[in-house]
Amino acid sequence: MRTLLMAGLVGVATLAVACSPSPREDRVDTGPQDTTPPAADTAPAMPPMTWWIDTDTSQLTFITVKNGDFDEEHELTGVSGSLTEGGELRIELDMATVETFIPIRNERMAEHLFQTADHPFARIEGELDYGALWVEVGETQITPVDFTLILRDIPLDLTASVRVEHVADGHVRVTTATPISVEAAPLQLMDGIDTLQELAGLESIDRGIAVDFTLELRR
Repeated sequence: MRTLLMAGLVGVATLAVACSPSPREDRVDTGPQDTTPPAADTAPAMPPMTWWIDTDTSQLTFITVKNGDFDEEHELTGVSGSLTEGGELRIELDMATVETFIPIRNERMAEHLFQTADHPFARIEGELDYGALWVEVGETQITPVDFTLILRDIPLDLTASVRVEHVADGHVRVTTATPISVEAAPLQLMDGIDTLQELAGLESIDRGIAVDFTLELRR
């Protein structure tokens, strides 16, 4: 009797062991694991840094000449945009912010020249050497910039020489080193200028302007 009981217990124990999962059977197979330790000098990728144009302190100015020799300077204060780490420069100009310091002339220029009702914004798209922004604080570097001005959906390719000044940590100023000459004909502005000339009773308005800008970039 004792022999039968012992045999039964041994059988039950053997069955239990046989039915229990092995230590490896309850693991989820996730495929081969990379056990190679990371290199000691591997640094995490830095996020891209974008510089933003400070609208409150940036502006574009342009000079017109009327009656042959009378120069007048005008402003656009609605300047916004950015410069990416890849060197992509994107500027938006709010053409309704034109300031000629004569209210009726502001209205006429916006309506007849820039046609802001249909084209409220102009754009500048170009490439600026991102490395030029990393000169030492207080230092200045001059670099060329190729860009496209898009006014009333009409593009015009231009080149400028700009001065890049590292004003302070996180603050760079980009200004034109020399004025940019822009002609009216390629931008189809001749009719608008003729209208302004007639409304103002002028003998002439030059068909070219000189443009300067100051961009205060911050990050």
